[in-house]
Amino acid sequence: MPSLKVLDLSGNREITELPSGILKLVSLQYLNLSWTGIRQVPVQLKNLVKLKCLNLEHTYELRTIPMQVISNFSSLTVLRMAHCASSDRAVGDGVQTGGPGSLARDLHCLEHLNLLTITIRSLYSLQTFASFSKFQAATRELSLQQFQHARSLDMSLLGGMNGLDELEIIDCINLKDVGISNSSITSETSFHSLRRVSIVNCSALEDLTWLALAPNIRFLKISRCSKMEEIIRQEKSGQRNLKMFEKLECLQLVSLPNLKVIYPDALPFPYLKEILVDDCPNLRKLPLNSNSTKEHRIVIQGWEDWWRRLEWEDEAAQHTFLPSLKGCL
Repeated sequence: MPSLKVLDLSGNREITELPSGILKLVSLQYLNLSWTGIRQVPVQLKNLVKLKCLNLEHTYELRTIPMQVISNFSSLTVLRMAHCASSDRAVGDGVQTGGPGSLARDLHCLEHLNLLTITIRSLYSLQTFASFSKFQAATRELSLQQFQHARSLDMSLLGGMNGLDELEIIDCINLKDVGISNSSITSETSFHSLRRVSIVNCSALEDLTWLALAPNIRFLKISRCSKMEEIIRQEKSGQRNLKMFEKLECLQLVSLPNLKVIYPDALPFPYLKEILVDDCPNLRKLPLNSNSTKEHRIVIQGWEDWWRRLEWEDEAAQHTFLPSLKGCL
């Protein structure tokens, strides 16, 4: 089938290696290998020079991507590597190790690349990738995982990602401070495209005040961050920002045993549809007053004992939102 242009093998976990026949599909433009069990990408794959879209997302067994394979796809416009086991490294013939710089340089060679999703597993790798303009311009989804030795993360590294839509920070258990050192980064110049943020199992993290510079977030999940007491520290953010979370539709707070404050003042939430609070025993107040939500059509999910301890801005707010409370399943 030399004229075949689309091949979708996604979801076939029993596929551990690519069939040799795939290398003869010289007209292939779309190849989806997501959620497969492949362990390596054969170097001969670089012969598919007409490839425009390559999906390697959720290939948890993929350990080997030979150097210069990705760069040979000169027509590639879409490269999906989020949750790919080797997304932030490339290796050679089994002896030579390319490291994050190899794949970053390969990406830089892709003249037409305009959409990239990727998982990065160390601060060094992130710094390496961030130094390449193509990475900054093309990245739409970024997952930062297992920064085992990093205690701080400067979000200024992501300041040039004007198209970044989704960000995950997962299992960075020593990460204590996430902030922005570059004063030139503002909500107008950076993070304005960010729509989804998930922070999971970052047990040393104390706050997420940098989110004040991401005004268009629609979905925010914070889970298993045991030291977090505040999400936005007003004194740290430097100003009272009433447009913070203005586009938020869904807020999920799970297993945050020390969380006391989301934001100290009530905020407007014209698009808010759902708040989920589970295992946050010290969160006694939500940043809501009777004017916070449009037509008050939201659902607030939580356990009954948490409801009873909630403190409200005033009686009007309590009267407004008590009908919104629903039990956790």
